[in-house]
Amino acid sequence: MRILLIHNPKAGHDDQPCADDLMGLIRGAGHDVFARACEEVSRSEAEVIKDSCDLIAIAGGDGTAGRIAKLLLGCAVPLTFLPLGTANNLSRTLGLLDLSLEQIVAGWGPARTRWLDVGVIDGPWGSNYFIEGVGVGLFTRTMLEIDAFDSLAHLNTPQEKIASALAIMRQRLETFPALPMKLSLDGRDLSGDYLMVEAMNIRFVGPNLYVAPGCDPSDGLLDVVLVGEAERDSMLANLASWREGTLEAPTLPTYRGAHLRIDWRGSALHVDDEVWPPEGAADRPGPWWVDISVRKHALQVIVP
Repeated sequence: MRILLIHNPKAGHDDQPCADDLMGLIRGAGHDVFARACEEVSRSEAEVIKDSCDLIAIAGGDGTAGRIAKLLLGCAVPLTFLPLGTANNLSRTLGLLDLSLEQIVAGWGPARTRWLDVGVIDGPWGSNYFIEGVGVGLFTRTMLEIDAFDSLAHLNTPQEKIASALAIMRQRLETFPALPMKLSLDGRDLSGDYLMVEAMNIRFVGPNLYVAPGCDPSDGLLDVVLVGEAERDSMLANLASWREGTLEAPTLPTYRGAHLRIDWRGSALHVDDEVWPPEGAADRPGPWWVDISVRKHALQVIVP
């Protein structure tokens, strides 16, 4: 096969293989390969390069995987992922973390193709796509705090960064207030007081938050996870176990549907790993309805 390798040299940590190492691995499995650095790939170039290969291998973390995947929406060429990042939520959902890089590459020949949905969020500031999820509440607030104080910059390994982020989130959860939120899913009223609401397209978000263990990323539906006061203690226990590396599945109230509406009244949301609305856009007077839905079977993915 002709493989296009899109590589993020900054992903993960210093021990990760470089582009030359990955290209050697791919050639050793009998494939032709050419490479692009992820920052060199724009939407216009994506339209050109996707017709010159049989498979696009994205090497990096969730940020790289999400950005490139969103550039390639509707692409007829299948994608696959070489997980080199910190959380690797998408690769973890697809089962790729159970394999070595050598096993992933060796499995491309007999691999099966599966579909991957892509989420869509619409608001008064425009539209955006997401791979992992959209949320409001505890995780978003913790993410903003970590970014503002650069709290993880002194840590070296992905494991240390994930454990520290989960510890910070658990500490905040102890006193974080449940906030009134007005929600509807496919017309069903889910309004209430929540510590956190997450509309998930895959099983993990952020620092390996395993909030949607039953999520199917190809069913055309969102898994809407609602964490209220009744779930505070169980969520504290989940965060403690996840911090230790034990990915126990939680039992959080979850509703499945195609279209979520949130009555937005000024609280920041996250769209994957980015804060939304964009800076300055939230100055517009509200309230506004934010619509979240799924573009079913937007991408083809190769899974060994």
